[in-house]
Amino acid sequence: MEFDPAKKTLVIVESPTKANTIKKYLPKNYSVVASKGHIRDLPSDSLGVDIEDDFKPHYVITEGKETLVNDIKKKLEKSEQLLLATDEDREGESISWHLMEILKPQVPTKRMVFHEITKKAVTEALSKGRDLDIALVRAQEDRRIVDRLYGYEVSPVLWKRLSNKKLSAGRVQSVGLRFLVDRENERLAYVPSVYFDVKAILETSDKKSFEATLEEYKEKKVATSKDFDSTTGEFNGKTLLLDKKLSEEVKELCQNNPFIVENVIHKSSKYSPLPPFTTSTMQQVANRRLRLSSKETMRIAQALFENGFITYMRTDSVNLSDECIALAREQIKSDYGSEYLSSRERRFENKSKNAQEAHEAIRPAGDVFRRPSESGLKGKELALYTLIYQRTLATQMSEAIKSTTTVKIKCEDAKFTASGTSVVFAGYLKVYGSDQDEDEKESTIPSISAGDEEKLISISEKEHTTQPPARYNEASLIKKLEEKGIGRPSTYATIISTLLDRGYAIEKDRSLIPSFTGFAVNGLMNESFSDLVDYSYTSEMEDELDKIASGEGNASKYLNDFYYGKKNVKGLNSLVQAARNDHYDAKSLKFPHLSGRVELDEAINYQIKVGPYGAYLLLDKKKDDGKAIMINLPDTLCPGTLNNDDIASLVKSTLYPDQDNNSTGTQLKSSRRGQYWQRGDKTCNVPKGKKSAESYSEEEIDFYFSLPKVIAHDEEGNDIVINNGPYGGYITYKNANYKVFGPLTELTAEKALSLVSRDGASSKGVEYSAYDGKAVSIKKGRFGSYLKWGSENIALTKDEKQKSSELTQAEVEEIIKRHLERNSEVSDVNSRGLYEGKAIEVLKGRFGYYIKCGDKNYRMSKEEQEKADNLSADELVAIIKRDEERNLPLKDFGTFEGLPLRVLNGRYGAYLKWGDKNIALSTKYKKDLSLLGEDEAKELARAKQ
Repeated sequence: MEFDPAKKTLVIVESPTKANTIKKYLPKNYSVVASKGHIRDLPSDSLGVDIEDDFKPHYVITEGKETLVNDIKKKLEKSEQLLLATDEDREGESISWHLMEILKPQVPTKRMVFHEITKKAVTEALSKGRDLDIALVRAQEDRRIVDRLYGYEVSPVLWKRLSNKKLSAGRVQSVGLRFLVDRENERLAYVPSVYFDVKAILETSDKKSFEATLEEYKEKKVATSKDFDSTTGEFNGKTLLLDKKLSEEVKELCQNNPFIVENVIHKSSKYSPLPPFTTSTMQQVANRRLRLSSKETMRIAQALFENGFITYMRTDSVNLSDECIALAREQIKSDYGSEYLSSRERRFENKSKNAQEAHEAIRPAGDVFRRPSESGLKGKELALYTLIYQRTLATQMSEAIKSTTTVKIKCEDAKFTASGTSVVFAGYLKVYGSDQDEDEKESTIPSISAGDEEKLISISEKEHTTQPPARYNEASLIKKLEEKGIGRPSTYATIISTLLDRGYAIEKDRSLIPSFTGFAVNGLMNESFSDLVDYSYTSEMEDELDKIASGEGNASKYLNDFYYGKKNVKGLNSLVQAARNDHYDAKSLKFPHLSGRVELDEAINYQIKVGPYGAYLLLDKKKDDGKAIMINLPDTLCPGTLNNDDIASLVKSTLYPDQDNNSTGTQLKSSRRGQYWQRGDKTCNVPKGKKSAESYSEEEIDFYFSLPKVIAHDEEGNDIVINNGPYGGYITYKNANYKVFGPLTELTAEKALSLVSRDGASSKGVEYSAYDGKAVSIKKGRFGSYLKWGSENIALTKDEKQKSSELTQAEVEEIIKRHLERNSEVSDVNSRGLYEGKAIEVLKGRFGYYIKCGDKNYRMSKEEQEKADNLSADELVAIIKRDEERNLPLKDFGTFEGLPLRVLNGRYGAYLKWGDKNIALSTKYKKDLSLLGEDEAKELARAKQ
């Protein structure tokens, strides 16, 4: 079937943003719809893989996508051709294949790929349609099936052995966790060593000073940090280890003898620019320079790609097209001059053994490189685009030239060295600069000649302690994953976010620190599934997937080998069976730096355990009821940040609160819901915010324990009360609550009066005549004035905000009409009508069909669900109104600790809602709500807290 450019053509892409961008470059007879990612996947409530039938997957339409799929089918029926324009990697190929499987098009269909969204690239892609690459599809399908088998079979073992159903195992995430834990174990086992160095400040004859470091003493090289094993801290014994005594000896010698320059060595070096960005290197540099997480970097890069600013962002290729190189060289010559242009085109060779995701590195898109200042971008988008732009330009710039001067100086038996580096010609550094770990910092040495005698200004020794291996941060972990061939460009961000989201690690000072739960999961995986978390095994699995993608591998054999095993390697099935019967105690943790015993008034032994709510100490001391005492370990504490003193303090504050060293008896404690202070039987939440609990003074803590209290009165004598609730500080005034942003300790009576006066006025607002039967008013919120129409909040432009108090009836009606027009521009794919200006969608969820309108969901009866596809817009509106009436409070108890407390009607009957918490009611209250009074409701809320 041949393609005819004049025929009506449907183009399918993944995202609405990409659809809007590509639409500008397509003929008028082409329409674009977005699949919004995958439209089908393995089921969420079952394995979805028939192991007995050659691992055949069972796919279902992704929850909530039924209406979208039906509407795409309707659009296809009206089209004469179909173009599948999803991304050019395996994931994109897979999405296109699933679309083909569901849509079963009866019209000519082609795959359309482009690595940048520009008019030229899209136009060329239209003429170069191809068939689906089934090898890529099979590789992606095998990856998905293996990941499902892994998670579905291994995770239940974690749940059972660690008593926590929130845990999960993943083929790549578990190996990422092993990297973190292995490094932390190295740090815990590390034995620091101490060494000294001696530095002299010398001055030349023309009064210029410089620093020299002792290099040799009595013809022996002096030890530096490089002479200690980076993993264990052990000294290699090959050099002279300076101690305090030897250092003093050197100082005394040098203070009484001249410093003579033996020789001066000048060396010029050239430095070449780094290759253009791949996904991995972009994430690493963005993390170092811009302080962006890998997840955030990929989100911003996705937006830049979909809006036509950069080429495709998931790639491990360092190749640049001829056109790109020509553009870069032209711009360098124009902006910086010929001297900054490399003498010849510079091309880079792919070092990745599996460079397959895309055919070109990440670079600015288009046939003209938009300068950052001309891009119209702002904030983080501008910062990342600038980085990509600079890195691309740098690849075609001349080398940087640096001059290094090394000076050797003798003082009797002591030899010193001084060195300095300066930039002779910036070359590519003029645009890109340098990363700290790529180039040494610039320093200079004054003009010195051999035979010169330098004057001693001062000499000092300094004690150094060797440091354990640095913890991984996001950049170094990504680099390690790439080096080991584990995961692929598109998975690095997901690996890290999963480790953090699951609580397997925390991020502190930009370092990734494994938690107690992370140690427990890793310990169990190493004990019971050692092959699955083996670095080489995981890398080989990726290699096999690459072979399948290139058409060289056997997809069926790959799955069979993984599940049932192959020569010398056990399969998943046998490993899981063995793990279920294993008696390894995965809940108990031991660490070399923690003794397992604290000495207080008596010796108390403890064990560190993990359970369903995290880590805790299990003491050998019992309560009065005979049960062992358990002490929760705060989530902020990790094995690598905990010491024996911390444990002693926790045990002491729990067992002997009256002996606490704090004269006020204030103890800082942690629960699953956060940190709090305790004084006797009184508790007080640590205020929300960036300030740590430890940094509060006693006066500030006294203040929070004194709450609630009256801070001011209005003109009528009404109290203005401040308090600290579970969601932060607030003011209570005339039975209404007002959120306080910032520390309560800084809130003055004047500020409190201003706040309730402003917010009180905003609650009434500037009233207007009703429009379309709904009240209209201008109110003031946290971010300025806004228009409230019925239950909807409508944003105002900057100019409208400035004259909000002067807007006329006609002007506010125009704002509402503008709002309705915007909301009516809903894709035909999803809309089943409008209600209060918002699109109505009928979606399928876990409990059947339901209606989604705006950000609210509405229930449907069983009969309505059976005819969901045929319900008219009026019928859907009637269901929404009925459900809204049903959601009116059955009882309203006002506010409790600053949050509304009400009884609502739910799927399973009445329930209590406090803020965003749902609280189940006993059968007694459900049968007779009159028995539930305000005191009983508040008591239930306290118990929930």
